[in-house]
Amino acid sequence: MPWTMARRFGGEESHSLTRPGPAREHLGAALDPLDDNPELLETLRVHISNNLNRQLTARVLYVHANTIDYRFKRIGQLIGFDPGQVKGLWYLRSALVARSYQRDRRA
Repeated sequence: MPWTMARRFGGEESHSLTRPGPAREHLGAALDPLDDNPELLETLRVHISNNLNRQLTARVLYVHANTIDYRFKRIGQLIGFDPGQVKGLWYLRSALVARSYQRDRRA
């Protein structure tokens, strides 16, 4: 979540991610375009959980490393944030956290 978004919603990033409110809703919704492409969402989750190691991510998902690059490109096209760039990856990770809190409350 960019600094401007934290200011826009009037809170710190940590509060925006864990407390109900417009910032968390906005972040969680950022991943909605991936709902029709579960392999992209899973690639993002696995990549983050494997400490951003592209080769390990490919091994865990049983795909070629070039497939990971393709999926990153597709995620960038759908969401507008590139998981291969620090800013994009930070935003997408924050969106995953926000979304997990939303889903926990719905369950």
